[in-house]
Amino acid sequence: MTPTNDEDRSVRIPSDDRRIFSLGAGWSPTPDLTVDVAYSYLTERGTFVDQERSDLLASPATQGFPVGGASYSADYKNEAHGFGAQLTYRF
Repeated sequence: MTPTNDEDRSVRIPSDDRRIFSLGAGWSPTPDLTVDVAYSYLTERGTFVDQERSDLLASPATQGFPVGGASYSADYKNEAHGFGAQLTYRF
């Protein structure tokens, strides 16, 4: 479960609930050598971020008062693929 909620989610970290699927295998061609490989797939639930900021353009020249702002609206769907390999030699 994501540590954020729909109300507080931002464009900096648009994370939502995620699932990770992993698979790995090892092979020992000799008693002293092992080769391990792994694959992981991470997928997050799609989410929508709608954020409005009016304090982004405040500056000392404007005596700290905001003179503008920005609005962000976007759909996010995050995915990641991870690969790993390891070689172990025992001596």
